[in-house]
Amino acid sequence: MSGIELAGLVLGAFPIALWGLEQYRDVAKQMGFWFQIRSEYQRSAEELAYHRLSFEGNLKLLLLPIVDDDVRLEEMLNEPGGSAWKNTTIQKALEKRLQKSYGIYLAILADMDRVMKELSKELAIENEHVQSRLGGNHDNEQNARMVHGRAGRLRQSFAHGNRDFQVFRAKFTFGEEKRKELFREFKEFNDRLEKLTNTSDAISRAQANRQAANSASSAVNTALLKFWNHADRLYRIMVEAWNCSHDQHCAQLILQHRTTAEKEFRLGFSSVDLEDPGSNSWATSTIKIKMLDRPESQPVLLQTTGRPSVDSNGSPHLSSPHHKTKAPSKGALAPAIRTKKTHASISTTTFQHGPSGNTMTVTLLQKEDVSSMDVLSTPKVEEHIQSLCSTLAKDTEPSHCIGFMQDDDIRYYLYSDESSGPRKSEVQLSQMLCGEIKPPLSRRQRYHLALTLASSFVQLKDSLWMQGSWGKECVYFARGELDNVLFLESPYITHSFRPSVPTTSAGQKAGHDIVSGIACLGVILLELCFNSPIEHHPTRARLPPADEYTKSAFDLIAAMEWLKEVEGEAGSDYTEAVQWCISGCRTLPGDGSWRRAMVEKVVVPLEKATNTWKS
Repeated sequence: MSGIELAGLVLGAFPIALWGLEQYRDVAKQMGFWFQIRSEYQRSAEELAYHRLSFEGNLKLLLLPIVDDDVRLEEMLNEPGGSAWKNTTIQKALEKRLQKSYGIYLAILADMDRVMKELSKELAIENEHVQSRLGGNHDNEQNARMVHGRAGRLRQSFAHGNRDFQVFRAKFTFGEEKRKELFREFKEFNDRLEKLTNTSDAISRAQANRQAANSASSAVNTALLKFWNHADRLYRIMVEAWNCSHDQHCAQLILQHRTTAEKEFRLGFSSVDLEDPGSNSWATSTIKIKMLDRPESQPVLLQTTGRPSVDSNGSPHLSSPHHKTKAPSKGALAPAIRTKKTHASISTTTFQHGPSGNTMTVTLLQKEDVSSMDVLSTPKVEEHIQSLCSTLAKDTEPSHCIGFMQDDDIRYYLYSDESSGPRKSEVQLSQMLCGEIKPPLSRRQRYHLALTLASSFVQLKDSLWMQGSWGKECVYFARGELDNVLFLESPYITHSFRPSVPTTSAGQKAGHDIVSGIACLGVILLELCFNSPIEHHPTRARLPPADEYTKSAFDLIAAMEWLKEVEGEAGSDYTEAVQWCISGCRTLPGDGSWRRAMVEKVVVPLEKATNTWKS
């Protein structure tokens, strides 16, 4: 017998059991002892109704995903002996739904069928006239319909003697314990069926969620592979729209690990000379940039006057300062179109600044972002930005669209964020790793930063934002208006858009430059793992000082030795990421396909390691 037929058989047993119970009631009322068995009858009737409803509920849960017609499903539940319970299509769908659980399901239904048969016998009146009609067989639905006309014959069965009357009453009264035991058994099997169904549903949901997550992750990872192109285009369009003669103005690109495929950027703008900002200060302006396809009906209105010079390959002449100590950024920035609600994790630290070792109290502010949609103003056609310098100098309300830049295909909408007064200073990652901030960064903060830097490397390498390799001196954290606030959730790199030595796109460099850049990133990951600069490692300390090229080689020698200690400190996921950066990527193609390998071998393992510590 198929599983679906067996379920219909159990469901069809309830009307038969209920019919037997109702005969006790009818006969008891006829013979005048109804009040003597009423309480037992009501308990049994309630138990029977409850288990029938509960079993129907489980069947609905089981059948809803495989019977797509609600009317048909109700017909099946109302007609346990109907032809739908023999439908082979439904049977195959049930087997597919339960998979390995199907055998257990059959065993549970067989036990439930046995219990219902025993219950029907227990409720049947021990009278030859009645038993001949019940026949001990409820396979046929017609047994559930043999109600009409039987009450009279039952009364005739008890009219000829008091002995039958006494046996009838005693059977129902003293059979209560047996009925309770059968109801308990049925409940146990019904609970098992419910758990089996819920487990099957949970597995199906988990599989669906994994598929959805894999699809979403695949979309995000694909976006990461192409994001450097968007970053490079943004850099170039900002050069076009800069039109600024103030050497002290610079832009700070906030680094982030992207979890969506949206093309959004977060930037800060400030005056480098914070001691004397003067009239040219932007008061640490912060903006959010959203890239959208350019409307075909809108012409390009970019001015060409005052534009920085461009070399023969079309690349702007730019400079990229890496060692400034006065270029503060807004601490908490939100991506375009979204504002961030944050929960802050705060710890008080001591900040040692300068050669004198003077100390001050510093608070590390680590924010956990909870995105919430925010409606931003719709830009107007006339808000096309002709000069970023002039536009950013204007006072604007937060989340207000201050205008747009555009190239041949893309329009870049700029939204203002909160502005603050001049920052006192910024802190380099190198200062934090060297122990100038006490207590040290937590493991969770360091892992999150490692993930952010690795993801940003994939996003920015080969773009003009990332010219050359990264070091711990290139990553900054802003210190707020108050000396005791240091923002950890928004690391950034700094660039000034002014004419300089001709620079070609990083994408034109050879593959070995990518390998050396990844190796430098691997060194930073090691330093974040142990919260110590590589210069403090014994192997590196034994090697002599050297020029920049030789120093990188010495750092790599020390990193190979340090790599042996990572798994014991940070686990297998973090180790996999560092190992690939240090030794697993020695030969890479220069066509950009290295990004996919890096996402798989570095970004994904670091994300796992970070999530482990988050939980």
